Amino acid sequence: MKSSKSLSISCLLLITIMIAASCEKEFDKMVVENTAIQDKALVKLFNSTVSSQRTYMYLDNVPVTGSILAYGGIFPSTGYASALTQGSHTILIKDTLAASTQPQLSFPATLAPGKNYSIFTYDTVNSIKYVFTEDEIVKPADTTSRIRFTNLIFSKTPLPNVDLYSVVTGKNVFTNIALAQVTNFVPFASKRLDSLYVRETGTTTNLTPVFTIIPTINRSYTVVYRGRYQTTTGTVMPRSLTVISNY
Repeated sequence: MKSSKSLSISCLLLITIMIAASCEKEFDKMVVENTAIQDKALVKLFNSTVSSQRTYMYLDNVPVTGSILAYGGIFPSTGYASALTQGSHTILIKDTLAASTQPQLSFPATLAPGKNYSIFTYDTVNSIKYVFTEDEIVKPADTTSRIRFTNLIFSKTPLPNVDLYSVVTGKNVFTNIALAQVTNFVPFASKRLDSLYVRETGTTTNLTPVFTIIPTINRSYTVVYRGRYQTTTGTVMPRSLTVISNY
């Protein structure tokens, strides 16, 4: 009887140890996964290259984008950014089609953990160019949002710099922005409908159709001026504005 009781106690003790060991393994696994995420850099890609249809992104020759990124496409299409390994890398942007006339873009990039970055491609499919920038995102302490602006318009001839005009405030949000320039983020009123226009610097002539925006509190956005400058209407890549959520 005593032997049976001792055996039962031993079995119970063994089961308890096994459960504890199992819980410890699961806990360790969760800690590793969370640490790995924290060690990543967050990267977003926007394709503003006129006539581009088949753009892919690689990190050290390893594919990052799983699907085709055409003109006006954003990667990732859902979420704010893609988590990539920190450190020094080579970023490659190309079309995988052998007959493509799109030159390959290859450039070095050092990605810091916890930092946000944006890659903008622009110009045309036969002469693709890029801008790589760190997104210095700061969450406002009040109820405002933040926006920045980039000029990625395409033209075969040089163009004047541009301003981004706000109808609600009656003044420019950004002034004298050159081609391929990406501004810093600035405070912008949230939860309010505003209309934005691009104008040649120092003029009141609107270059883009009305673009409306209602920013969310504490969020950060990039407003992109893109398309063919000479095309003003229609669906074939006319000059226009697009907004990208950065946070």
